[in-house]
Amino acid sequence: MSLLEWALPNDAVNAERDAIRAADRQRHSVRRALINRLKDLPDGALLELLAAWLNAVGVHSLRAVRADAGDFNLAGTLRRGPEETPLAISIYKGRAPVDKDAIVALRGGLHNFDHARIGWVITLGRTSDGTVAEGHAEGAAPCAVFDGDALAASMEEVGVGLQRVSLPLAMLDIDLLDSLGGGVPRSTSNVSTTEESADANGSKRRRGRRRGRRRGSREEGGEEGLSEETAAARDESSDSERPATEPSETQSASESAPEPSEDTEKKAVEADPESPNEAEQL
Repeated sequence: MSLLEWALPNDAVNAERDAIRAADRQRHSVRRALINRLKDLPDGALLELLAAWLNAVGVHSLRAVRADAGDFNLAGTLRRGPEETPLAISIYKGRAPVDKDAIVALRGGLHNFDHARIGWVITLGRTSDGTVAEGHAEGAAPCAVFDGDALAASMEEVGVGLQRVSLPLAMLDIDLLDSLGGGVPRSTSNVSTTEESADANGSKRRRGRRRGRRRGSREEGGEEGLSEETAAARDESSDSERPATEPSETQSASESAPEPSEDTEKKAVEADPESPNEAEQL
């Protein structure tokens, strides 16, 4: 959308930016409201809603397990295309911030989750500093961390617990307007105007030179009595009948010179001093 801002008035562009910022603030507020509602849900309803979200993001075959990790512990299988990976899930209701000890506890009990290879820690509250870094520690099983904001954003993406609505905005149909001739750039029009004026000046100079040559030839041939108005009318008619390019003076002279006729050749033979009588005397 930012590529089309040049075609919109400044007030329309500013209003669009304000609408985007307001929509971001509204989504954050709604996400916080969702987390607060999840904290007030009974345990059964909370697990049912979280199971629907897990199925939407690709986790299936969920089952409850006993482990010394979170408030609720689930085992499942994470499907990513043709790949399926055993997954361990620990859920905290958010009474206290989750620290890196929750990551360590989940890794230590992976054997209780059917020997899962990765883990997810989900909390309705916040996480302490270093929790996310501990989940990506080298040499240990990877563990993803979902705090309240990340959980609500993921639920919004899959449409579980939150629904997205569209905010109508008006945009110019640039393709349609350009096809109708309403979007010709100024630089293009200036270039075309300059080229047209240069062509017009060149054609005027060529016509002036042709008229000067024709007037000179007419003066030598005795057409001195011809008025200037009659000459201009003939010049314009001759310009319209002549082609765009005229042959050179040398070509016109060579083409206009007549070829010798047969009578001229005969006269030249009769005038030759070497007549047939000289041949007889020899």
